[in-house]
Amino acid sequence: MNWFKFSLFLSLFNLLFSQVDTAWVRVYHSLYPVRATVFKMDALGNIYIGGAIGRNETKEDFLILKYNRNGNLIDSAFFNNPQANDSEMITDLALDASGNLYVTGWSKGSGTRSDILTIKYNNNLDTLWTRRFAGDSFDYPSAIAVDSSGNVLVTGMTQKRGIDYDYLTIKYGFNGDSLWKRYYAGSDSANDSASAIAVDKSGNIYVTGYISHNGSEDFLTIKYNPNGETIWTRRYNRASGREDKGLFLDLDQLGNIFVVGYTEAGNGFFDIGMIKYNPNGETLWIRNYNRSNDDDLPRRIVTDGQGNLYVAGSSWDGSNEDFLILKYDGDGNRLWDLSYDNQNNRDYAVGLSLDQWGNIYVGGSSYAPSSDFDFLLVKYSSAGNREWLKRYTRTGRDELVGIQVDNSGDIVLVGNFAGGDIGIIKYHQIKDVGVDSILSPTGEFDPYTTRIPKARIINYGGTTERFTTEFKIDRKGEIIYQKRIDTLLSSLDTIEISFPGVLFTVGDTYTTKCSTFLPGDENPINNFKTGSFLVRPPTPAGWVMKPYLLPGPNQKSVKYGGSLVAVRGQYIYAFKGNNTNEFLMYHIAGDSWTMKCTIPYAPDFRKKVKGGAALTYDGTDSVIYAIKGGNTLEFWKYFTNHDTWHQIEKGLPPGYYGRKVKYGSGLAYLRQGGMRYIYFLKGSRTREFYRYHIEGDSWITLPDVPLGESQRDCKAGSGIVRAGNYIYCVKSYYNEFFAYDYNNDTWQTRRPVPLVNSAGKKRRVKDGAALTYDGTKKIIYLFKGGNTDEFWGYFPEADTWIELPPIPTYPYNKKVKSGGALAQAGGKVYALKGNRTLEFWMFSWDTTDKRFLEEIAEDESEERPAKEIINNFNFSIFPNPNSGKFFLFYSLPRNEELVLKVYDPIGRLFQKTERKGRAGSDCFLLHFPLPPGLYFMEIQIGKGSSFTKKIIIK
Repeated sequence: MNWFKFSLFLSLFNLLFSQVDTAWVRVYHSLYPVRATVFKMDALGNIYIGGAIGRNETKEDFLILKYNRNGNLIDSAFFNNPQANDSEMITDLALDASGNLYVTGWSKGSGTRSDILTIKYNNNLDTLWTRRFAGDSFDYPSAIAVDSSGNVLVTGMTQKRGIDYDYLTIKYGFNGDSLWKRYYAGSDSANDSASAIAVDKSGNIYVTGYISHNGSEDFLTIKYNPNGETIWTRRYNRASGREDKGLFLDLDQLGNIFVVGYTEAGNGFFDIGMIKYNPNGETLWIRNYNRSNDDDLPRRIVTDGQGNLYVAGSSWDGSNEDFLILKYDGDGNRLWDLSYDNQNNRDYAVGLSLDQWGNIYVGGSSYAPSSDFDFLLVKYSSAGNREWLKRYTRTGRDELVGIQVDNSGDIVLVGNFAGGDIGIIKYHQIKDVGVDSILSPTGEFDPYTTRIPKARIINYGGTTERFTTEFKIDRKGEIIYQKRIDTLLSSLDTIEISFPGVLFTVGDTYTTKCSTFLPGDENPINNFKTGSFLVRPPTPAGWVMKPYLLPGPNQKSVKYGGSLVAVRGQYIYAFKGNNTNEFLMYHIAGDSWTMKCTIPYAPDFRKKVKGGAALTYDGTDSVIYAIKGGNTLEFWKYFTNHDTWHQIEKGLPPGYYGRKVKYGSGLAYLRQGGMRYIYFLKGSRTREFYRYHIEGDSWITLPDVPLGESQRDCKAGSGIVRAGNYIYCVKSYYNEFFAYDYNNDTWQTRRPVPLVNSAGKKRRVKDGAALTYDGTKKIIYLFKGGNTDEFWGYFPEADTWIELPPIPTYPYNKKVKSGGALAQAGGKVYALKGNRTLEFWMFSWDTTDKRFLEEIAEDESEERPAKEIINNFNFSIFPNPNSGKFFLFYSLPRNEELVLKVYDPIGRLFQKTERKGRAGSDCFLLHFPLPPGLYFMEIQIGKGSSFTKKIIIK
């Protein structure tokens, strides 16, 4: 008794602090008595109740009720066989993924005794089909299941021989077609009955029940394949001459089978019997549970995601029946057994359900002298600790049918109220607040920017809660920001919490974590969210990140086939490639992207843009010419003024080997002597080179790209660009570089792309390589691709390569790979990294110049004469190329101290030299080598300085 008082106090204490609320109570009342026998709940929280209504003229009929999650009665359905006007009773329900409802039960037939009646309803309870099985005599269904294809399985028993019952299992198709029937009869002329059914992911069917033999009953479990063929049969007999009956069956996530029923002990009482089989029918373990040498009976079972088995039922202690709950692990070890007894009165469990956090809810009926039987609901933690107890009391005998937890953690109870009504109760009880999302800081931004940390918090629970929210930011494992705010939030409400702002000065990647702290929070999974953001490092000289490409309808990034082309110096058009048809336009002045008309499918093929795609622009007609790549010969033109595509019927030339375009291809436009041409490099492991005459709509075969030293064809990463009187071609993997003289129809070998970069690393031209030409600066720009950040410049007149500032790898540490592309407009280079990104960059010499001018700007306090000297100062380098020694020539109006500073392209001081300069023209010898490349040189004279760029060539 002392233990009971303590338990009752603990229960009330838990109830007080877990805030279990009655969300609603519904009573279904009719002019006729009604009763529920079974109920199910769908993923939306709709409640389906099956039972019977006792109409006077027809006895009992099928009754189906549908309530929504708010307790509103949506639909109802009835069934009576008018030919018999006799009794019908629903025994089980099932739901499929589409919300269709399946009902089975027994029904008095026309000229038969009782038949198995199965009905399929849609989610509005409209009848889709009705099927009746009429055997020789009495037929009763016990359970129904639906497989993933919508096939329906019903099991029960049929009185086939007129005196005894046999197992019966029926399979109906989605449309109600009878696919097969299977019977199982024991060796004796005695009753055999199936009690439960389940279907696995492969459509195999499991049935359990009992068969009679030599005056005793044994468990019998059968596995059928989807065609109804028996895979195995397993029989369990605890001891000869005793009663053992399988009642329940469930499958775990591994396909193991749990069979639970009762077995007769030697003292004449019943124990709970449990068997676990693997999918092959091998017995993994058998357990029999006896609590107090009296009857222990199961009423419901369930398994969880960890393979644990839960059993709810009742246990007699010699005088009264008590709630009983068991938990076994996957190896058959009993983790705990719990009971509930209300003041030595009768209590029995009939319902069992688990929530997503592993809590166990047990429902049943409990007797109280003042109110008769009441609904009783108890919650246990996964460890077996009782969290709370809820009793619903009315006058008269109220008996529970079942319970179920919905996906929000609310609990629904269904049962029968005294007076012939059906009762439905919903409890809302979760104590849970959590972080929905981190709103700021996110993404990326420049240093010396203030951001306000902000997060969205939700109270998922049933009551108003006061809790603490914390926001932390760390950099490289060091916490640099940590703030807490106390919050009051009503049930199911959402709030956006802002924390004090923080100034970020260091470029780096930071991580964020927002957490909620609520005593007794039942769902720790959502108590925190993490994120990250980037404070951009200072951009290397010349490179500026521009707006990302639009993700488009397929949310795809740039990969194989990424291409760029400049139009009228105002727009950049782009293919994403990556097996899309997406085509975009960047407005340079507006600094924004828009989606344009996608390139169509060809009439006979459904090819999208992939590796080998290329673009070029004919400025005269405002037309862009395009090839799709992707193992096609498709050739298209796009009218920029009308946003329309037109396929050129001739297509691309198949060439000697009939190869199509896959990778390493390129296009270049040239106007020559009043004629307009498109030059085409096929790539794709060929050296084929062609020219398309626009006015004549014809192709001309040109000399192949030279074999070169490699004696190889053009692979992925090869490409062409027009510069001056030549079409230049880079051959990937071998870094070979050639120039086609279109006036003389010949190829010339040029200096190869440098293999070794300034860091001493060897990198070849590979997939993602790209070319573009600036006619004003007379420089060809090149990406090496091949997952490098290397960016090079080639001066055709000097046949010289220089290494330019690499493209930044932030924000995602991505370099240039498949889909890399370049285009030039207005003296600026626009670039795609490809490599599954949407990044878009711009390289500008003006940006680089400005940066250096800002860093070494003249002091406004300098003397005027020095300024005048600087304004008139000029110098030159000889020889160029140099071999470690060179002269700096200059001219001064008077003797002055001179300082020479040499910077590399990203602003690092390379060399500093000082000397006394003499009036007039003079020079001094420098003894440090300058590797080929671009340099910025500063001459300081007094407080003034002169600044210029010099290109050192080999």
